[in-house]
Amino acid sequence: MLLKKQEEPKNNNNNVSSTI
Repeated sequence: MLLKKQEEPKNNNNNVSSTI
């Protein structure tokens, strides 16, 4: 999941989830 987030930083939702 983290890898996907790095690949697609445009996903704000994913970013927030990762930050939590």
